[in-house]
Amino acid sequence: MENQMQCAKCGSEKIMEGLSVSDRMSSTAVGNLSIELNEHLKSIGIFAAPPNIRVPLHANVCGNCGYVELLISDLEGLWEVYCRFREAEELAKNAEELAKRVAEDEEEFAKRIAEEGEEEFVKWVAKDPARSYLSRKEQLSLYRKSLSERLINE
Repeated sequence: MENQMQCAKCGSEKIMEGLSVSDRMSSTAVGNLSIELNEHLKSIGIFAAPPNIRVPLHANVCGNCGYVELLISDLEGLWEVYCRFREAEELAKNAEELAKRVAEDEEEFAKRIAEEGEEEFVKWVAKDPARSYLSRKEQLSLYRKSLSERLINE
């Protein structure tokens, strides 16, 4: 015996399955309605958004009471793209948080240099004679690295 669909509203088995759902876009153009997962998808920072997807809507219509049930044809494809979008969104959010932490670390470093002052920098350079042969830029870069390591270990 074939598994017959029933109307969710009245229980009738008089169901017209898989009918097209269309919209008249102008007096001459008709388009099938679909679910699109691209309205809010966009490139997120350095992360490319997943591919757009458009899944046609189909209708099951009860021949007894007129109840209409809308279904999509490619649920698996839609779900896959949706999940990839959510992952890209999460990566972008994590990258944003990392950038914020880096900026906060930069601010902390600048604050610490100001607190310790030039005198501490000069002492640090003098501790290792090899540092005195480096350019000022190289010395500052190494000092910054040393200070960052101290900040992390505190």
